[in-house]
Amino acid sequence: MALRFQPELILLDLGLPDADGQILSGWLRNEPKLKKVPIIVLTAWPEEVARDTVKAYDLDGYLCKPFRLVQLVEIIDTTLEKSKAA
Repeated sequence: MALRFQPELILLDLGLPDADGQILSGWLRNEPKLKKVPIIVLTAWPEEVARDTVKAYDLDGYLCKPFRLVQLVEIIDTTLEKSKAA
């Protein structure tokens, strides 16, 4: 779907029911058409796992569940601003 629609941002849950979010992170980041698309990880996994995943796969940020809507809006705004400035 991301390849077809070329999103401005991807919100990716690491705990997907039918796929490994870390493997998907790597695939998305290595896909040439999505190389510049910011990816933010949303997860209920421990913060260390989220932080390590972001670092290992060159992602753009993470937010651990539970989170407040205002936190989600802030990280999206910040990430999109950085992306447009690059």
